[in-house]
Amino acid sequence: LKVIEEELENWRISAQVSLFEVGENDEVSSDLGLIYTYLLNALWSDPLSFQYLIKLRLKQVESDDLEGFGSLCGQEVVNKMLNVPFFDGEEENLNRFLRLDDSLIFLRQSMISRFLEIIKILLDKGKPVLCFTTGLSLADDLYEVVYNDPQIRTHGVLRYGRGNWSSHWEKYETPVLICDERAEEGVNLQKFGASILFADIPISPNRIEQRIGRLDRYGIGGGDNNKIK
Repeated sequence: LKVIEEELENWRISAQVSLFEVGENDEVSSDLGLIYTYLLNALWSDPLSFQYLIKLRLKQVESDDLEGFGSLCGQEVVNKMLNVPFFDGEEENLNRFLRLDDSLIFLRQSMISRFLEIIKILLDKGKPVLCFTTGLSLADDLYEVVYNDPQIRTHGVLRYGRGNWSSHWEKYETPVLICDERAEEGVNLQKFGASILFADIPISPNRIEQRIGRLDRYGIGGGDNNKIK
């Protein structure tokens, strides 16, 4: 992660130098600042979405290929990636990220493996587990890994939006519910003693509060707010 973050910082510095040399334009500066934020958020949330955004910026993938990443690659993000002009030398900067594809895949796999370990620890303590990610893609992949673990499957592994997830979340004693950002608002996920596990930490504090609020309601008690990055 450190190597990728350093490359992203190099991209940011190169953008600043380029703007200084050509005469800073407030609109372009603002747009490049947004692109940096989008990339950083994607890297921290789902390295695969970061990889796709880099390729989108280089016009190596279509915007339809990013639908599974939710707001990480939403329409506003896509528009900026495609329509903001390259700064001088940016393509060279971006191509350096492509040489880190294996590192991004390894980082994502490590996130999922660590997530699996923590779920097992919480289940051993007799706690239901409510898991949050931002994008659907990471949530789906996490669900598959968790569901296929025989130690966890006996507790009941549920995916938000699939089948009778809601009734099973209430019924099972210590289930695992995997959610994406669709469950951050307007959904009651209260369950006594449950823990909230974050696979990513959203940049927006409001989204963090929304997630916690799905479970941390008055009168429930016994819950923990467990977050991993």
